[in-house]
Amino acid sequence: MLGHSLGSAAYALLNPLGAISALLFTIIWIFLEWRRRRKANPPASLLRDYNPFHYLIKDMRNKFNPVFLLLCYVAAYLSLMQGIRVTGFLFNLTKVGSRTLLLGGGINYASGVLLFYAVFLLAAKLFPGNGKPTQQLEFVMPALALAHIFNRTACFLNGCCFGIPFKFGVIYPETASATIIYGEGERIFPNQPVESLIMLLCFVLLLVLRARGKRTLPIFPLVFGATGFLLGFGMDHSYELLKPMFGFTYPTPFTHLLVFFIGVAFLLLVKKEKKEKVASAQDTQTQSD
Repeated sequence: MLGHSLGSAAYALLNPLGAISALLFTIIWIFLEWRRRRKANPPASLLRDYNPFHYLIKDMRNKFNPVFLLLCYVAAYLSLMQGIRVTGFLFNLTKVGSRTLLLGGGINYASGVLLFYAVFLLAAKLFPGNGKPTQQLEFVMPALALAHIFNRTACFLNGCCFGIPFKFGVIYPETASATIIYGEGERIFPNQPVESLIMLLCFVLLLVLRARGKRTLPIFPLVFGATGFLLGFGMDHSYELLKPMFGFTYPTPFTHLLVFFIGVAFLLLVKKEKKEKVASAQDTQTQSD
């Protein structure tokens, strides 16, 4: 591991395992929500309620539809997997003389997250019975944190996306890229394990708050975005072909910063909805008095 051949095998295993774990979690998560709603409002026909094809009927679009909610997630996650290189390429556009060149970019999970949000919110609008698009997105957000736990662990074992020299860091094998760049025995900042641990804590926090009936819409993008951006300052960027963007950051941490700004927008939206709910409750109370 850490740049060894076994680490490459772990990388090839853990990334798909993360996607599969996130999918299985989403299926179970949706099933539990469906069962909760079913207990609150018992169906007229148990046979029809347990038939998944029943939820493909057009009329079900205005009711809670677990099948369509899962389809929205799958479509968005497939987009995420295809979008992990998008911003890396876009932010590596450069002009050399009279020519505009598109330099190669690295894999960037935050880039996929941006595309996930866009695709999911658009798809969720087709199924209003599952709630507002942002409410549906809020519901599946823990799956993104879960998948990224595996992603960062995979990078750590593979020896890629490593950090800069750090007194209390880890020592990579002599064949690892970090060792080749910084020298044998040099301790390297463990940015991947740190991010993986933070994503684990974020995942648990989302589940706990959801269980208590709290709003969680802005939490993942805020935590994920801030973590990726700040850890970017402790990440090795020797492979980057261009100078820092705006003089202080590179494509990967900058993309995390964009996700963070989306989290800020979600936070303002949640606060606005809370104020409107309080105002509505006060108006109702005034009318009853």
